Amino acid sequence: MHKTLIITILFISSNLAAQSPKVSTAQGSVIGYTESGINIFKPYPLLHHQSVLYAGRAPQDPVPWTGDKVTSEFSASPMQREPKPFSCWTEEFIAPPSPLSEDCLYLNVWTKPDGKRNLSSCGSMAEALIPVQQLVRSMRESIMRSRVSYL
Repeated sequence: MHKTLIITILFISSNLAAQSPKVSTAQGSVIGYTESGINIFKPYPLLHHQSVLYAGRAPQDPVPWTGDKVTSEFSASPMQREPKPFSCWTEEFIAPPSPLSEDCLYLNVWTKPDGKRNLSSCGSMAEALIPVQQLVRSMRESIMRSRVSYL
């Protein structure tokens, strides 16, 4: 029983690892995931989170890491009052009320798996306004769709 369970877990994890896109960056390796034929990396560290403390100076690069950084969940939203629906913006169009953090300088990337050349880009912070996977899949050429939140 235990051998079967261990073999099953190893098989599933090796299949998941084989399907996970991995890229090398100046700071370290990043592992994303694939959904509906689109490679997704969220969140990728864009800047060192203390860059906001140095207004008027050049932003600082993220701190390098060792090993693989798994990027599969959105990062925290920037510190703000509790987001509430207003005007035509109903709850599905606004940021979730938590988590909030000053450590919010991340890049979310969606791209086709064949993205090995220079790519066009487009973006919006409003996830619900544009169905990202549909947008990327519908493009004839590969694109990189990114979201940046930096105050």
